[in-house]
Amino acid sequence: MRLFFLFNIIIGAFMAPLLYSGDREGTLEDYLREALAANPELSAQFDRVKASRQIGTQMGALPDPKLSYTEFVSRVQTRTGAQERAVSLTQAFPWPGKLTLREDIADQSAQTAFYRFEATQRQVIREIGLGYFDYAFLAEATRVTKQNLSLLKQLAPTVDEKVRGGGDLSASLRLEVELTKTEDQLQTLEEQRNALSSRLASLLGRTPDLDSPLPFPAMGSKVPQIGSTDSLEAAVKGHPLIEAASSGVITAELAEQLSRKSPLPDINVGANVIDIGGSGDTAVGIMVGVSIPLQFDKYRAEKIEKAELASAARADVESIRQKLLADLHRTIQAWREADKRLQLYRDKLLPSAEQALEVTNESYRNDKASVTDLIDSERTLLELRLMYQRALASAHKAALEIRTLTEPLSISKK
Repeated sequence: MRLFFLFNIIIGAFMAPLLYSGDREGTLEDYLREALAANPELSAQFDRVKASRQIGTQMGALPDPKLSYTEFVSRVQTRTGAQERAVSLTQAFPWPGKLTLREDIADQSAQTAFYRFEATQRQVIREIGLGYFDYAFLAEATRVTKQNLSLLKQLAPTVDEKVRGGGDLSASLRLEVELTKTEDQLQTLEEQRNALSSRLASLLGRTPDLDSPLPFPAMGSKVPQIGSTDSLEAAVKGHPLIEAASSGVITAELAEQLSRKSPLPDINVGANVIDIGGSGDTAVGIMVGVSIPLQFDKYRAEKIEKAELASAARADVESIRQKLLADLHRTIQAWREADKRLQLYRDKLLPSAEQALEVTNESYRNDKASVTDLIDSERTLLELRLMYQRALASAHKAALEIRTLTEPLSISKK
């Protein structure tokens, strides 16, 4: 079983479309490698998988033999002397096939636990990726807001000069209001940093530290691409949750087979030795016994229970498949919408807003536009830049979710 991958891991082809050039610390690749090695949830579940691998050996072993010793208080006289003590040894043998089925059930359950571990691993990758891109968007929003604040501050001397020259005082007041609103917006963004940093740090297996937030990551300007819908739908069939459910079907069917053997008797084989005192001979006997299965209602109920559980396990496979397909379709649609918005902002809205700001700025310098017009143009450009960065983050997040739904994690020793 592929249980070595928790140590010295490298994220390979799975993350290649999402990673950025450079070897600096704090890239998504760095975070994923660290989390897969140190995330406490993964570590706990990995230990449970290793523990489950030991259950099959226990379930397939024979019961311990029983050794008993008897010292006769009231001795029984025989022709050659009195019986003084007896020693007996017995061994139980379950009906042929029971132990094998029990061991197979335990091994299959361990396989199911492994698939669930893989599913948890993908979920952790998903959460880290979503947190990473939320954090990266916050960095972009902070940068754009600081840039806007700087532009407003640069505008202040020009407005003040016009007011001193007899211009409208309301322009200065409007600028002051806009400066205060932008400063408040910047403060809000900076306060959000601690919460996002703490969440990301906890997923990495670190202790969150409000005094030392994680460095801002880079968003990456390249829009990640995805495959065709048909190929993605086909790839969902290999998701570990479906594999776990399919493994659960095998476990349930084995349990159903075992329930049919429950009414079959177990066999006990043993020997006893009776010590006869004096010069008497030692008596040796061989014992053979069987259990008597009389609880017919219990065995019938067990068969019905296991049959219903097997039927439920088969239904679970289809239910999980449908849910994963629904999640896939949702994320594909989210990616398409983000990609469409990115093209709209990049090709039309942002160039138009930048041109409008240049025209308004020139008009303001020539007293053909008010400071309100200039501020509105700057705010429009700021909002469009933020919307572009949000759409870019949405595209990255949707692509990441699609890959966690459709692609296995490519891991090898480093």
